[in-house]
Amino acid sequence: MRTLIFTFSFFLTTSAFGCKCLYYDFSTLEDIERYKFIGLVKIDSIFLLPEDTVGRRISHRTSFSIIELYRGDSISELKVSGSNHNLNIQRWTSCDMNLNPEEEWVLFAYQLADSTFQTGYCTFSKRYKSETGQRDWHYQRGFKEIEKIKELLGIESDTDETLNGQVIEKYLDGSIEVESEYRNGILHGKRTIWYQNGEMMTEEHFNGGLRNGKSSWYYEDGTIKRNYAYSNDYPIDSCRYFHQNGQIARRTFYSQDGEELYSASFSQEGQLTNDYQVDTMKNEYIRTKYFDSGELHYTTTNKIGEYQNGNTIQYYRNGNIEGTWMYFDDGEFKSEIKRWEEQGNLIFHQQEKWNGETIILKKADYKR
Repeated sequence: MRTLIFTFSFFLTTSAFGCKCLYYDFSTLEDIERYKFIGLVKIDSIFLLPEDTVGRRISHRTSFSIIELYRGDSISELKVSGSNHNLNIQRWTSCDMNLNPEEEWVLFAYQLADSTFQTGYCTFSKRYKSETGQRDWHYQRGFKEIEKIKELLGIESDTDETLNGQVIEKYLDGSIEVESEYRNGILHGKRTIWYQNGEMMTEEHFNGGLRNGKSSWYYEDGTIKRNYAYSNDYPIDSCRYFHQNGQIARRTFYSQDGEELYSASFSQEGQLTNDYQVDTMKNEYIRTKYFDSGELHYTTTNKIGEYQNGNTIQYYRNGNIEGTWMYFDDGEFKSEIKRWEEQGNLIFHQQEKWNGETIILKKADYKR
């Protein structure tokens, strides 16, 4: 499980910082052990109790109707940490969940000492459906959580084997959201997803529930967003992602079994910003970053699967080397760091032995 530094304050404005959480994904039962209530719910109301805004901390309440219960008892209300723009409180932060009535959420809640339940931004809770009925088909928020929860808790997904032919799902206003083709309850054929404004969001093809063939996605104004090709749910060949102005944002090449071999990213002006290349013969990959004006900024080489120790060469805009960070598999030294001034003078040289001993060969005042 990956982690990020957890930093937040309930007393800053939303624009003052970005909220980051210690845990932002889960993959094992241990990851979700603390959550005694997990369910897909529809939010009914947002409200305050007198004790919610006493003191420095702030919270509010939500009532909801359970659509699917995955863990815990069938409750209908819980406490939510932070503020909410639906309430007459001005202490908003980027750590607020922003629940809204009529939305559907996958809620993860832990039990408090008084036996009530609480959720918050830094749980695994995700919005599944907006108040107008729109789902996050692109990033699969909510979809992924439900799938993993069921897998971890041994809950069988409901499959209607009698489902055959075309199935249409609609937004709350009656406009079409999804047109799908099924065979024996499994996606088989074309699936088309639409924005609420009537523009096509995506068109994909499935064979036995797996993506196969061309997959096209569009921005809400109808311009192309990405063109991918799939084989048995893995991206293959040349796949392209576009900025909304039509410029290519990223071009990626995959092997026939879905392994990423090369990718290049570009700015909205068409300038190459970075690339990534896999050398299967050497079992390593190289990441390269460029300055906004096109000059080489740095290259990092890692062994595949070994992401901690990457050998990096960093450059000044004039082409001179700014620094090198090298890590060794064997020999007397574990690592070596060198830094140069822009004019080419060596200003720092450090070596570290495998026993932890650090040797400073050259040291001068500089800012990294």
